[in-house]
Amino acid sequence: FSSRRRHTRCSRDWSSDVCSSDLNLVNPCTPNATKREGKVVVIIKVDRNGNVIDADPNGPGTDTSDPELKLQARQAALCAKFEACTDDCPEISKGTIIFNFRLPGK
Repeated sequence: FSSRRRHTRCSRDWSSDVCSSDLNLVNPCTPNATKREGKVVVIIKVDRNGNVIDADPNGPGTDTSDPELKLQARQAALCAKFEACTDDCPEISKGTIIFNFRLPGK
């Protein structure tokens, strides 16, 4: 990600962390509740307008092969919105969003 953007980290029970980035997340999306657990690392590409234009749920550190968790993480990543770039920045920025799916009470 461009170093001209601020680092943002958000966390909830479903735990979505924007990491290794300097993008400002302005609209996080929450995956649906699930009865499964696992970590999905989604590699994202973000355009200058802050739109996620590509999301790959098979990033390094993913510890599940569950297709439902990967689909939910990918969909949540694609609907996320980042702050638009106002400086001289690359056409496409890359980074990751980590989704930690946990059962309630854990």
